[in-house]
Formats: sequence, C-alpha cells, structure tokens
Amino acid sequence: MGLREALGLPDTGIDDLSPTIRSSLTGPRHTTSILNSVAAQRKFESLEIWPNGVAADRASARAFVAKNGHFRLSVPDVALIQGFPEDWPFVGATYMALGQIGNAVPPPLAYAVASSVLDALSK
Repeated sequence: MGLREALGLPDTGIDDLSPTIRSSLTGPRHTTSILNSVAAQRKFESLEIWPNGVAADRASARAFVAKNGHFRLSVPDVALIQGFPEDWPFVGATYMALGQIGNAVPPPLAYAVASSVLDALSK
C-alpha cells in the first residue's frame, strides 16, 4: 500500500512508500518538518504531500492548506505512516511527538523481529 492510499487520499496515478521520517536527532530543533533529505523532498512532492509544518491534529492540518495545495500532514498521519495504531498516545508539543515517532522502530517491524526471536527461541 502506498502513502496516498494509506492516508485515504484520492488516486493521482502516483503512489509509493513514504520516505524515511526524520527523527528529532537530525536537523533543527523544535521543527515540525519530517523531511530528512532532498530525495525525500522530491518523493513527497511527487506524492503531493506537504511534509513541512506538520500540525498537531487533522483538523488543524486541514485548516491551513499548503501554498502548493498539497496534503498537509498531522501527527496522527505521521504516526500512521510509521505503523502506529490510531489510538497510540504521544506526549508533548508537535515537534516532540514527531521526535517520538521518528525515533521509534516502526511497530510492524518490531513485531516481526520479536516474532522471529520467539520462533528461534522456541526451537
């Protein structure tokens, strides 16, 4: 499933996996951008996703349309991209929540690794 489909966005004929989400350990502090490279910027541009100025919630994200008209992300959207369940709690300001998401091992990957370890130890 591509990023646009995962977010429930209309089909534009272009959909792909999300670029890596920037962690709080890189780039300027207190930022609400999830960009980590020029390549990621190009990918988000082709997907018509605005990765800067991520809003705290979906209502706030929809209230401020990006200059280029692309879809503006919210913290719950970024969490969904990283594989978190919709009800997963994040604490703190938007930039802090984005840091928690960006620094986390994606839950589906953590589950796959833990399952493999359990399988190996069960033999």
